Amino acid sequence: MSKALSRKELAKDALALVLALGLPVLAADLNVWGFFVDICAVVPFVWIGVRRGKAAAIGLALLAVVGVYLVSRNLVLTLGNGMVLLGVSLSFVLGLERGWKPGKMLFWGSLMWIPFVVLSIGSVGQDWLTQLQNAYLEMFQQSDMQQMLISSQGLGASQTQDWLQKVSWIAAAIYPAILYLYGLVTMVVNFLLVKAVMKRGMGLGLEIGPFMRWTLPWYAVWGAIAGLAAYLAGDNWNLTWLIVVGINLGLVYAVICLVLGLSVAIHLFVSPRIPFLLKIIFVILVLINPLILSLLGLFDMVMNFRKIPESA
Repeated sequence: MSKALSRKELAKDALALVLALGLPVLAADLNVWGFFVDICAVVPFVWIGVRRGKAAAIGLALLAVVGVYLVSRNLVLTLGNGMVLLGVSLSFVLGLERGWKPGKMLFWGSLMWIPFVVLSIGSVGQDWLTQLQNAYLEMFQQSDMQQMLISSQGLGASQTQDWLQKVSWIAAAIYPAILYLYGLVTMVVNFLLVKAVMKRGMGLGLEIGPFMRWTLPWYAVWGAIAGLAAYLAGDNWNLTWLIVVGINLGLVYAVICLVLGLSVAIHLFVSPRIPFLLKIIFVILVLINPLILSLLGLFDMVMNFRKIPESA
């Protein structure tokens, strides 16, 4: 019985090894690296890390990175995705070992998407903002948006062109934030897949608390502070790049804090200690300005309205 069990466990480890090395290399070789690979590639590394230790997961990740580079010869793809695979996998392995909350795992793993975003933007060139702005402007013009604005809004050709220039600049400026938010979405799916595989394959529980208890570690608030400081400093010193950094950090935190704020709002709404009239007033205010939810989620990181104890 023990021999059969041992063979079964070895077969699982062998399958994880093949997937960890084969999936990224094959995707890079066929040039089909996309969402499916991003959400699936992390799982075998986590499996090896939990079963064989962090050193095995790191070594396996380095082998996968070498393989990706050998078949793609794309240094940006190799470094960017390699750091994501290694960083996210290690955050999940450490979280499982130390009993971290999901929010803490996702926070530390999400930091590995920052080099990916920087490398992706850097590969466009130093004038990436101008290049992306021109690309978006051309896309808008080809989609007949200019004619639609002229006919529907009654704007002149020069006014419409100025408006499209501004919209194109904004779209280009927030491109890094969109990339990063894509990374957060893939990490959530990564977490759900890891949870399912660990429970089915190892009987290892990785529970997601109720939505009303979702939170991030308090020090995550420093990212929002850095974003505000970057925007104000860039505006004061007329530094476009610093303004763009502030805008992107602000957008990322606005989305994250919106989710956390909704979690806090539901918790407060079901609390019997809050008068019903105040609940109705709060709902009306949120309907008028949903930004209130983002502010609530932001302040909850520090104030901890729900009195949730910090994870280990």
